[in-house]
Amino acid sequence: MSEDKKYRSLARNMAIYTVGTFGSKVLTFLILPLYTYYLSTEDYGNIDLFSTAVSLMLPFTSLVIYEAVIRFATKNEISKEAAVCVCVIVFLVGAGIALAGVPTYKYLFGNKSDFVLCYVICLIASTYNLIFGQYLRAAGQNVAFAVNGIIVTFVTVFSNVFFLVALKMGVKGYLYSLILAQLLASVQATIGGKIFQKFSFKYFHIHTAYKMLKYCIPLIPNNIMWWIMNAGDKYFINYYLGDSANGIYALAVKIPTIMNLIFSIFMQAWQLSAIEENDTEKQSDFYSDIFRYAAGILILTASLGIILVKPVFVLTMSTDFRIAWMYVPPLCIAMVVGCLSTFTGVAYMAKLCSPKLFYTTFLGAVINLLVNFLLIQKMGLYGVAIGTGAGYLIVFAIRCKDAKKLTGMSFDRNRTIMGIAVLVLQSILFLYIDSYLIYPAEIICLFFLLAVYKKDFCKMLSIIVKRRH
Repeated sequence: MSEDKKYRSLARNMAIYTVGTFGSKVLTFLILPLYTYYLSTEDYGNIDLFSTAVSLMLPFTSLVIYEAVIRFATKNEISKEAAVCVCVIVFLVGAGIALAGVPTYKYLFGNKSDFVLCYVICLIASTYNLIFGQYLRAAGQNVAFAVNGIIVTFVTVFSNVFFLVALKMGVKGYLYSLILAQLLASVQATIGGKIFQKFSFKYFHIHTAYKMLKYCIPLIPNNIMWWIMNAGDKYFINYYLGDSANGIYALAVKIPTIMNLIFSIFMQAWQLSAIEENDTEKQSDFYSDIFRYAAGILILTASLGIILVKPVFVLTMSTDFRIAWMYVPPLCIAMVVGCLSTFTGVAYMAKLCSPKLFYTTFLGAVINLLVNFLLIQKMGLYGVAIGTGAGYLIVFAIRCKDAKKLTGMSFDRNRTIMGIAVLVLQSILFLYIDSYLIYPAEIICLFFLLAVYKKDFCKMLSIIVKRRH
């Protein structure tokens, strides 16, 4: 692939994913004030734990088979029909796993039959949509994949308005909206991917299934470790600090989640490009360039988020939730490091080194849990944020070293460290100086970062302009 073409391919995929993901997810963010007015901090904490519990089970019920589909079907190393056949079998096994866990769910939800039923339906529907929604991406049906994301978000948002505001159903209404969104998106993935037309056991080959499972099975513990780093904190908070603190933390995480969303759009496109460019002559240069762009975008987004978070929360959130802004700055920094570690992890997948993903993530999860345990009772939610950042930092450091060996990519170490240091300075200023005079200093930090990454942004802009012509 030519030098310009590979950048344009990445930009084109990002544009499609942006339409399907970013715009719709922004709507989810804009509706946050609705939750803060119609749900208590305890209720919000509980529904967040529900969603977190679903995400914990997804690696087991999906076997992370979609990663194997993306890795092998993208380059036609396996046929689309064979991939669909294996995916259907995996889904049926996953649905069985979900149903087998009912006694455990009853224990966790205190024998609340309605919660257990909601959980099982939501888990099975989410498993199906995850597998076949990602299949759309592997099959090159990027528009259909984007539409899938739009359906999930819009159905969730508008059904939430109906259930929470019109019917005043509280927590149950929120859960019903999650289920409805996943069910409708699953229908779209089935139609868009022509799953029924492509599925037949005649396409099943044990060698293909073995190849896919050999690749994806090591990713299950890796995903569990990521879950511990991203979501396990909430159970620490719930145990030591209570439901209300968990609700506050769940809201504070939403701003870094928007950052992660922006990066996930890039990652969806980047993963495909990394696989396509694997073992090409200019692989290392391409990887290095994209890392610089990604780091610059993340650091600038975090800087802007730190500046805006307090006024946004004060103006839009109910009184009980406003203090959540205090925990956003350290979480933004943690998210920057976490996203960069995810970026470097793609090198393992492109080179078929998926077991190393687990090794690095496991170390990060251990550090995260250890720091949480040591700091949560002394520093409260700040201790949790520090633990998250420490875990991500360990993962990033190890993966940088490995990715350099595997791909020859460089990480622009000095500028990356400088950028993160500026974010730390911004956070300290905001947390310890309670005055509107702090904003000029914060804006100076933002412009300094713009100057640091000016050259890279100019190059990105030139690529976009060339693509338009």
